[in-house]
Amino acid sequence: MRSPAAPANCAGTFPCTCGPSACGVWSRSPPCGISARAGRIVFSCAATRGPLLLQKNIEGYPQIVGVEAALWWRSGQIHLTDPGRGQHGFTTHDEAPSGSGDADAGLVRAVCIEDLLATHGLDQIDLLKVDIEGSEKEVFEASQGWIDRVWVVIVELHDRFKPGCAAAFEQATRAMRPVAERGKVVVKARAPYPGSQ
Repeated sequence: MRSPAAPANCAGTFPCTCGPSACGVWSRSPPCGISARAGRIVFSCAATRGPLLLQKNIEGYPQIVGVEAALWWRSGQIHLTDPGRGQHGFTTHDEAPSGSGDADAGLVRAVCIEDLLATHGLDQIDLLKVDIEGSEKEVFEASQGWIDRVWVVIVELHDRFKPGCAAAFEQATRAMRPVAERGKVVVKARAPYPGSQ
């Protein structure tokens, strides 16, 4: 199932999320070989089945770049943990779980937003979609170097998994205006972005 169509000046649609650590970045910044009109969509995913599902979802959309990595506050290696909530409940941690009953699914590659921007030649993010099962706490706590380059952010907050997610997001996006909220999903935008008034 695909989510709603991308903005009118984007040549495709956003793929559905592929499980934990799913992050979508859409930018009109003109990367090499792709016109500014087409835009670029970068998706990051590090679930156990996520990379295969990610590749399947983006097949046929050349403007979408799949990144097999978990979104995290820093780039490197992190632990993928199964707390027993099913395929869409995996979480990421700097250290392997101990004494919590969670199963360590192994080390996975991690990437931070700043490195995604640099690697893909993007100077701004028109739309950042984040659903990373509690890791948004660390990502937004370390957002000082990139948050001012984001125009619209859609985030699913997971305070039920990791307390402090909503507080970290609110602090990081305090210069943005609330646009919508439905359950645990929050949308914020910088003015004068359409719909942010």
